[in-house]
This record gives sequence, structure tokens and C-alpha cells, in this order.
Amino acid sequence: MTTPNSTPDNTTPLDVTVIPYEQLKPHLGKIITRFRSGEGEPVFFGVDDVTAEAAIIPFSDWLRLAAHDAENEEQFQAEVARRVRESDARRAAGESEPTMSLDEFTTSLRETWSKEQRGKDRDE
Repeated sequence: MTTPNSTPDNTTPLDVTVIPYEQLKPHLGKIITRFRSGEGEPVFFGVDDVTAEAAIIPFSDWLRLAAHDAENEEQFQAEVARRVRESDARRAAGESEPTMSLDEFTTSLRETWSKEQRGKDRDE
């Protein structure tokens, strides 16, 4: 059944075909054959045919995603370190009060990071 995915915290703007996990086992051989032939469309499955809970993807796609995540994590940590250094420098210069709360810092970092990633993803 093709249905919008409405799983909490896993919303997607895509309509996907969801296979109930009870029906997945007989299809695994065909899925692997498709992956080997280069037809690497993900297979979504869940407890029913409405809610996608997981996906099966080709291993090469998983490696690519893992490398992308590792690169993004390194860049994210570099941005956090840069901001901490800037904050330390301000304090050393006599600005003893934080310029923003931890919540404000987190929100600012999230907003900046999201904008940078959207721009980067468009460039790729």
C-alpha cells in the first residue's frame, strides 16, 4: 500500500510503499537480486502497511550515507569548537557575561547548521 509516512519523528514528504514486516521474509531474495542488478530503490517496512519503521537499502548506499554523516559530524564539531574559542576569547577580553544562554546557543547552532547544510546539499 502506498501511503504518506506519519511515524512520529520520521515524517517524510514522500509517499512510500510499506511492507508489513510479517510479509517481508519471502521478498528478501528478490530485494537482494534487485540490489545486485543496480536497482537500489529502498524497501520500507513496518508493523503494518501504513507506518514505515525501517528501510532496507543497498550496502553501498549505507556506506555513502555513513561517510556523509561522519563528514557532517566533523564539520559540526569544528563549528562548536570555533564558537567555544570565540566565547573564550571574549571572556579573556573582559566580557565575563555569556552573550547567550545555552538554549539560545543550541538554537543558534541548529539554525546556522541547518542553513549551511541545505546550501551544501544543493551544491552537491
